[in-house]
Amino acid sequence: MYKIFKIIVISIIAIIVSNSCSEQNKINDRILRNKIIGTWHKTLKRGNFILYVTTKFYRNGIFKTDAIRKSLTNSTKVKLYAKGSWHISKGYLIEHTTSSNFDRIGSYTKDKIIAITKKQFAYKTNKGKIFTYSKK
Repeated sequence: MYKIFKIIVISIIAIIVSNSCSEQNKINDRILRNKIIGTWHKTLKRGNFILYVTTKFYRNGIFKTDAIRKSLTNSTKVKLYAKGSWHISKGYLIEHTTSSNFDRIGSYTKDKIIAITKKQFAYKTNKGKIFTYSKK
């Protein structure tokens, strides 16, 4: 009888802790979601090119990215874009690309949010690279 009681108590505690963690994730995700909404900028150097990237995260779960890829060796400039949906789950920013001229349509990214302040947003890709956006 005591063993059954012990199992029941342990099970109840496990459920309470699990629900508490789940609820905390939802609260943290909501905070991150509210902080990420807006327009963010980053500059990336890729070989002989510099990318000037602007990404807008809209409250309705849509993102739009516009970029200019500028050659460092000549005057070539290429305009790039991507659009899709986004959401945050368990501290990860998940994006689904629905139209683009540089990213695969239908692709998903899942990046770990490291920090978001009023002026900076840092994340880590699934390949371990860290990037930072800033607000102007």
